[in-house]
Amino acid sequence: MEPCLDPVIKILLKKGSDTNHFIAQCTDRCLLSLVQHCQEQKVLQIVQLQNMNSKSNAYRLKICQCLQHIVKSLGNNILFFKESDKLLVHLANYLFDASQDVRQAAKVAFVCMSQAIMGQNELEKLLQRVLNEVQYKKVREYLDKEPTHLITNQGSQIDFVITTAANNLLGQHPHGKRMPASKPQ
Repeated sequence: MEPCLDPVIKILLKKGSDTNHFIAQCTDRCLLSLVQHCQEQKVLQIVQLQNMNSKSNAYRLKICQCLQHIVKSLGNNILFFKESDKLLVHLANYLFDASQDVRQAAKVAFVCMSQAIMGQNELEKLLQRVLNEVQYKKVREYLDKEPTHLITNQGSQIDFVITTAANNLLGQHPHGKRMPASKPQ
């Protein structure tokens, strides 16, 4: 898959900014799968090249979400990732983006990173080493101010999805009514 990664990511990023919700959802799942099953370093290199050509807010949002998936995939190993400097600088630059959605995706990536890195001292060292003063202040300001808000919102969404999936498996209606059993075909 990795030799074909460049054209595949280009197409997925372009289709991900499509107005059709179904197509955008499918491309999100594909990008997540690529990040999970390919080397993070290769995905990051290709996404960086795509970043040069991004003028659309939706396109930049997909790139930022892809970077967010890389952060989640790496977890605590981001401390040992060779390209962590480039990854952090890109995410920090997205904190200053004109689009609120892009800024929010970058903030979520930094919160995920903060939760994944075991020692806060390690995170501080990494941020201070990589980011310039303005970027560092922006990241620190956000991490000090808002992480609980993001965590609780994402947690409630995940709980809703898990509860809904469990109800569907059990054949229960979301409002407590019993759903009719489906006939095997």
